[in-house]
Amino acid sequence: MDSGHLRNLVKNPCGNDQFNHWEIIENGGSMWRVEEMPGDCGYDFPDSSILTYFVTSFEICLKEQTIDLVSEGYTEEILDSVQPKIEVQDWFSGRKDCGCNYELHVSLLNGNLEPVNEFKAEPVNLDPDNEDCIWRKNAKQMGIQTDDDQQDTRAAEHFNLGPVCSQEGQSCF
Repeated sequence: MDSGHLRNLVKNPCGNDQFNHWEIIENGGSMWRVEEMPGDCGYDFPDSSILTYFVTSFEICLKEQTIDLVSEGYTEEILDSVQPKIEVQDWFSGRKDCGCNYELHVSLLNGNLEPVNEFKAEPVNLDPDNEDCIWRKNAKQMGIQTDDDQQDTRAAEHFNLGPVCSQEGQSCF
């Protein structure tokens, strides 16, 4: 593993490569899409190097990605003894003409892909009539903890719900 511990382990986080590395769980309404910034979202992303983003529909859209920490260069010894912190960050927004419902779930998994630690962000409901639907960041630091009663952490699962537009249209994600 390289010494640059701060790196994004999510593959294709912004849809540059369409939906490669993602498993689509639900694809309701007009389905998942990838758009170029700012697209129908209407809001510029805070980092100008981000050129694309995932877009959902007015019905439930879910996607997930499982990250094998060992194949990413974290040895079992490092995972078991150092127990590095994992920082989770995800960005979302609504549209100027349509709010959204958004949820983020992240699980740290053992070698049998069973959850040993979970983070579920508070659900967010953005209403453009009452709030600014600009890009927002969801962030959480999760610890890898092991004990005699559970198997060691070996993977992380990133699961997104929405955003789901509260009226017909598309939402930015």
